[in-house]
Amino acid sequence: MNMDDDNATCFDLPCTRGPELLSLLEAIDPLPLPDSERRYQERAERFCEALMWRRITGEVHEAYVNAAIDRIFTAAEVIDEIKPEVLAELKFQICALYFKKKSPRDYAQDRLENGAPEDHSLN
Repeated sequence: MNMDDDNATCFDLPCTRGPELLSLLEAIDPLPLPDSERRYQERAERFCEALMWRRITGEVHEAYVNAAIDRIFTAAEVIDEIKPEVLAELKFQICALYFKKKSPRDYAQDRLENGAPEDHSLN
């Protein structure tokens, strides 16, 4: 990728893992809205931009990432539209994306150890 391109964004930088983040948002699909209203691409770009600034100005840790995930959505979306268990899974998956290098089976084991329901899809 050429960063001199006028269309390049923080989302395009490998260290922000934007495409993987967008894939997680689309796979978990936390908002029960029509496709045109979800705007996951824009939300992922804002998250990557905030993460990039945090990396430049300070330290990135799980508490910051969890707070940044909440800010991807409006307060009304978090309170009224997103199920708490879906938001918790999204936070777990995004933190795993940024902080852990494990296999899907390891992620499933972590969820079990932290009280999440058992996932039989990996058997």
